[in-house]
Amino acid sequence: MILVGLVILIAAVVVGVAGAVSNTGSAHGLGGGFSVFGYQLTGSSSKLFLFGIAVGALAVLGLGMLIAGARHRSRLGRLARADVRESRKQAAAARRERDRVTEQHKEAQEQAARARAEAAEARAEAAKAQAKAAAPAASAAPSGEAGAPGSRPGWLYRLQGRRSADSRHA
Repeated sequence: MILVGLVILIAAVVVGVAGAVSNTGSAHGLGGGFSVFGYQLTGSSSKLFLFGIAVGALAVLGLGMLIAGARHRSRLGRLARADVRESRKQAAAARRERDRVTEQHKEAQEQAARARAEAAEARAEAAKAQAKAAAPAASAAPSGEAGAPGSRPGWLYRLQGRRSADSRHA
């Protein structure tokens, strides 16, 4: 639109200047006519006046189209800049959200690691307590320590003790 308006405006200016330069006469009348771009125009000064009005109207039309196109282009530029600002705001918000989620994920991983460590400590404590509880039972065995050469394991001793007690009651 800007380009079309500019072309019409330039054409109107060129036609007006060419008509004014080629009209060289001592009187105001059109004695021999005038020529524009090789076209011979004859007639009265009123006809020349009408041609001037037409050329002026074309010039105004071209100038109007030029200004309208510039306004349209300016409006599009403003909208594009507003869109860029909005997309930058959205990108910043997305980055903040991503950072927040990443931080939450790290915290959850740290909590899970602490929970695993606490569970491992609890299992170790339970194993120690179980070992302490099993130690007096093993020392009560008459043949000595379980696992010593020539002695019966504690579970075998207990098993055989139950069998002998069962056979007495039968």
